[in-house]
Parts: sequence; C-alpha cells; structure tokens
Amino acid sequence: MNNDPLDPTRSTPVTSEKPQSGTILSGAENRIYDFAEDAKVEIAKSMNGLVVSAHNWAANLDSMAGAPVGDLARQAADLLGSIQRGLEEKPVSELVADGEALIRRQPGIALGVAVAGGFLLARMVRSGKE
Repeated sequence: MNNDPLDPTRSTPVTSEKPQSGTILSGAENRIYDFAEDAKVEIAKSMNGLVVSAHNWAANLDSMAGAPVGDLARQAADLLGSIQRGLEEKPVSELVADGEALIRRQPGIALGVAVAGGFLLARMVRSGKE
C-alpha cells in the first residue's frame, strides 16, 4: 500500500487532522446565545419594576399635571411593558433577527441607538471607577 501523500497513485486519500472550524464556531455561537438568553431574562426581570414604577408615575401625573400629560406617561409605560413582554416571550435568535431587520430599514435610528448606548455605557464605567 502506497502512503506517500505526494504520489498520484496513492491508494488512500489524504485527510486533514485539524478539527472542523465550523464545529468550533458553532459551539462558540451556542455559548454566546446561551449567555445572551440568561442576560435577556435578567433584563426582563429588572424591567418589570421599571414598568410598575412608570405606571405609578403616570397615575400621579394625572392628578398633578392633568390628563394629557398623564396619558403621554401612560403610553410610555405601556411601551416599556410591551418591550418587556417581548424580551420575555421571544428567543434571542428572533430578537437578533428583529434587530437586523430594523437596522436595514432605518440605519439612522440604529446609529443613534448605538451612540446613545455607548454614551450610557461610558458613563456607567466612569461612575464605577470613582
């Protein structure tokens, strides 16, 4: 049997001994999605208190500033609630797909959100160092 890898009459094919890069990337992607799923659950739990506070604030604004201002605050609280429910109900892969679709439809908004998020992250890091 000819085992010389350079011989064209070789009887057995040369195989790569390296691990498949696709399986490594797939494993890393799965770990990232698992981490994101855990973070998503924690964010949704944290948002629950924010939604309750926003609804209470809207009720207080009705008596302090009038119905139109209270209605606007209630709409904002309802929006926060729908975002929170979306986080609870949708898997991370669907949230990623929704984000990609939004970026394609409205890149300016996506850029603004990224800038605002970066600013907030920098403020949090800076306040943590002090």
